[in-house]
Amino acid sequence: DYFRDRIIFPIFNLSGRVIGFGGRVLDNSLPKYINSPETMIYNKGSNLYSLNFAKEDIRKKNYIIVVEGYTDVLITQQYGFNNMAASLGTALTTKQIDLIKRFTDTVLIAYDADSAGNMATLRSLDLLVKAGLEIKVIDLPQGFDPADFLIKKGKKFFQNLIDRSLSLIDYKLKLLYSKYSIKTIEGKVKVIKGIMPTLSVMGDENELRAQIVKISEELKLTEEAIRIDLVKYKKGLKEFIPSFVNPDSEPGNTKAEKILIGCMLENEQIARGILKKLKAKDFSVLMHRQIIAAIEKILEDDKIVNSQKII
Repeated sequence: DYFRDRIIFPIFNLSGRVIGFGGRVLDNSLPKYINSPETMIYNKGSNLYSLNFAKEDIRKKNYIIVVEGYTDVLITQQYGFNNMAASLGTALTTKQIDLIKRFTDTVLIAYDADSAGNMATLRSLDLLVKAGLEIKVIDLPQGFDPADFLIKKGKKFFQNLIDRSLSLIDYKLKLLYSKYSIKTIEGKVKVIKGIMPTLSVMGDENELRAQIVKISEELKLTEEAIRIDLVKYKKGLKEFIPSFVNPDSEPGNTKAEKILIGCMLENEQIARGILKKLKAKDFSVLMHRQIIAAIEKILEDDKIVNSQKII
């Protein structure tokens, strides 16, 4: 009775053994998918559907396409896309990410437009970035999942979507820009708050710098302001007010301190030069004193200064 009126799919572990079952409705009722109850043998968050069949193709192509459900995998395989696996939901877990890393460092997400546009879903994908994986999003048109798109549009057009897939941060920015007006302060605040979770887990300083430059140009903000906000976010101030809000209301010394800190984060020689004349205690804002103290410690350890280390 548990799977009544549903198509039943066997779920295999990586070794090819059946460990549970999943069911998909035949109509539009909800929930669309259900799985076997969690047991010592079956844990949804520890497996990827069809990974046991796809792992060799994933190795050969050096990337995996992660879809949401069983039918997406089965239909795409019929069209020759054999490096597919399903997350059985849209929130990837650390255990699923560990499985993926055994076969590739590149992940393409192909969820339907509603799921891929859900910011909660996108936040879970930041775990992939944090794990050091390259992550891209296949930008499916509204109303399509991968199976629907292949059936209606064909293999060639789906391959075009793969070739034009966006990095996670570019996809997030696209969604944020479509949702909020970046001509207003309120819109810029929403964008900055929305993109911080991804910026904060980027491990490549060169990539981070490039993204900060790009965002600063698109939002017409200074790079220093974005870097300072990133430091605040990493300090755990999740509900921070971005530093560019009401800049005219700030005292002149606060603005000057922000500019100095931005320069210090960008250039080690500038940082050393400033610290010859100023110490953390000379700064008026507590957050600024904490950042300067962190920079001093990094330089004492003879390490390179960048915002990644100011945590």
